[in-house]
Amino acid sequence: MKKARNLIGKIISGLLIALLCFNLYFVLASKLSGGEPKVFGHTLMVVLSGSMGPVFDTGDLIAVKPGDLATKYEVGDVISFRSAESSSIIITHRVLEVKMGDGYPVYVTQGDANEAADPEPVRQAQVIGKYADFHIPKIGYFFDWLKTTQGLAILLLIPGVLLIAGPIYALIREIMNKESEPQAESVDTVTAEQMAATQTEATAAVDAEAEDEAEDGAEDGAEDGAEDGAEDRAEDEAEDEAEDEAEDEAEDEAEDEAEDEAEDEAEDEAEDEAEVEGKARLE
Repeated sequence: MKKARNLIGKIISGLLIALLCFNLYFVLASKLSGGEPKVFGHTLMVVLSGSMGPVFDTGDLIAVKPGDLATKYEVGDVISFRSAESSSIIITHRVLEVKMGDGYPVYVTQGDANEAADPEPVRQAQVIGKYADFHIPKIGYFFDWLKTTQGLAILLLIPGVLLIAGPIYALIREIMNKESEPQAESVDTVTAEQMAATQTEATAAVDAEAEDEAEDGAEDGAEDGAEDGAEDRAEDEAEDEAEDEAEDEAEDEAEDEAEDEAEDEAEDEAEDEAEVEGKARLE
């Protein structure tokens, strides 16, 4: 934002300087030439009537390229010349006919909006120059106002005052900014302390949450470990009991089989002995 203000200020200052230079140039050119000012070799003139409409009209500013006694103008050219009645009156009309008189051209002229030619022919010495086919509508009124004392004073004073007031305003603003800097620094310090305190509180809260999560995790781990251990012990005990029962059953079966075999053997032996005894008696 500050850079944008500085850029705008520089642009405005540049425009004011350009306007002041233009006004000075206009004043000096008018004074030195004793009449109309010149720009880039062309004389600027204000149209005072509508005799050349619609080419240009009253109040327009036109550019005229100056000539001399050796300059030749042709039919159709628009020339500016001084009136034979008064040299202070300047007329700009179109050339209708070119004649010769005393070794120099004499021009018959007429305004495009007029119904008849000018009553007096124009001698070469009266011609100021040829219309350069350039005009600015209605700005001639502004140039006429510039020629007045009031206009010159205003257009020279206003840019000068603004150019002087600009740096003064900038200096006052800089002083005010410097005075407000300590307050801004104190506010920044308080804000920084508040931010640090807030950050510390946030860090403490995060640490507390981390500790709670760690404790909860440890408790959950311990409970899970205890449950897993109990389950493992129960499974081991169940397996041991099953193995003991299987061993007991196997032993019981083995014992029963042994007893049955023993009884069978005893019975077989008894039967064999009885048969032997019976045979012995028979003999």
